[in-house]
Amino acid sequence: MTVRTGLQAPAAATVRGLTVRIPARVGRRRAWVHAATDVDLDLAPGTVTALVGESGCGKSILASALCGMLPDGTRTAGTTTIDGRTMTGAKEKDWRRLRGRTVALATQSAAASFTPVRAIGPQLAEVLHAVGVTGSARGAPARAAVADLLARVHLGPDTARLYPHELSGGMAQRVAVAAALAGAPPVLVADEPTAGLDPGLAAHVLGLLREAADGGAAVLLITHDLQSVESTGVADHCAVMYAGRIVERGTTGSVFSAPAHAYTAALLAALPSRGLHPIPGAPPELTDLDPQHDFAARLRAVPHTGSTAGHTTRDRQCTGHRAGDDAPGAALRGEDLTCRYGATAVFSGASVTVAPGSILGLTGVSGSGKSSLARMLCGLQIPLAGSVTVDGRAVSTRRGRMRGDTALLHQSPRAAADPRMTLRALIAEPGASAEEVAGAAALAGITPDLLDRFPGQVSDGQLQRACLARALVARPRFLICDEATAMLDAATAAAVAAIITELAADGVGVLMISHDHGLLRAVAHRTVDMRDIRRAGTGGSGDAGATPA
Repeated sequence: MTVRTGLQAPAAATVRGLTVRIPARVGRRRAWVHAATDVDLDLAPGTVTALVGESGCGKSILASALCGMLPDGTRTAGTTTIDGRTMTGAKEKDWRRLRGRTVALATQSAAASFTPVRAIGPQLAEVLHAVGVTGSARGAPARAAVADLLARVHLGPDTARLYPHELSGGMAQRVAVAAALAGAPPVLVADEPTAGLDPGLAAHVLGLLREAADGGAAVLLITHDLQSVESTGVADHCAVMYAGRIVERGTTGSVFSAPAHAYTAALLAALPSRGLHPIPGAPPELTDLDPQHDFAARLRAVPHTGSTAGHTTRDRQCTGHRAGDDAPGAALRGEDLTCRYGATAVFSGASVTVAPGSILGLTGVSGSGKSSLARMLCGLQIPLAGSVTVDGRAVSTRRGRMRGDTALLHQSPRAAADPRMTLRALIAEPGASAEEVAGAAALAGITPDLLDRFPGQVSDGQLQRACLARALVARPRFLICDEATAMLDAATAAAVAAIITELAADGVGVLMISHDHGLLRAVAHRTVDMRDIRRAGTGGSGDAGATPA
């Protein structure tokens, strides 16, 4: 491990020699996932530490360990100290006294962390009551405190009346951050707090974390958004994790400007601003991981195929759209679409066209209706007005009719995956053969040991890759990617971008919804803003208003 500098202030949270082994099954065999190995980390008051690395490398497990939320049956070694309290071997009742008040976690899958049958306001009121901010979870004072808390994350008081399914991904993420900030804990862990947020709101949320640190909190920022970490300067220190180990750490400026470890350099090179280069090969299987494995061993194992990712979409039977030539003028069209939730009008008169073989980028502020538009184009949501057609035929919302022409890669993989299905069954859901499942899994970067795990046993990034593989085996004519890379690390995002580019070259029409303007510039043929398509029809076929990516 390369260590550039140590933290000098007394740590509010420390882990020493933390090793985490999680039980899992590979086929019928019981195995152990090497989620973390001999991890040392110090979180000092008044500082923000960014923890980065590929999906599934152990970042969220470290967050869970700091909050006493490891899965049942987990074996651990090493010590964990929170605000001067040694929590090694602590019972659940001991952790409950600390959560929210002393250490708080803003979870990665925000939409899945709320009770779906209750409005957001009462849930936040309970959090405020639990941490002692309000004397009761009911009444005018509680409602006023909820409104103040929502205002901190740029959400209006009407948000309190919404249910979790009525929130956009970005809104749900901000509510989760608000809940974590409620008790002003001295140790704050934020797991992907900017996923699904537009650049302005992402900067605002990172600013809130910076304010918490400036107020004396020790903040651990787990993120895939290396671009924001670099551009905002929010983090004082940066730690890089690979295969359950921290391989490099130091000041953020030194790590980003002159990485000492080859893996750090490769991770940074995957950023759109630095060339969008996928890291060769795939992350190692953490099940019964060889303790001698390192990044150099991964590179040595990559076959020389002429592709930086080690494969192409054209040599996989699971990819490419369904047989049959596209007729002239064939396209996925949404015309004059209107969306409303209760009294809230999201958009009206929205029109968009996705042509075969093109990648149309769609951006816009969080909550502008991008995800609702995506669901309408796939027949998963009925527009209040307007129509959706493929080749001039209306898209039916009934199961099994016309929906096979389109596939949707959801923004939140937790909300899109049945928790009772293994990843293998999830990928096979469209009716794929075992060979197609294996090909799609390899293409999406899913190692064989993950296929027999359930969604609750993998990271959000790994689950998103499984959802991508499920979309690929459906061989759609049109693929709608709703923040497809928001849950992914820079390296995996670069690989996904390469897959999407090749799908378009094979004739698939792609609508790519993203807040990552650098990514859209790199892969999209044209990019439009949600504000523009509400004023006039624009799209990948060259309608007025579209601008070059």
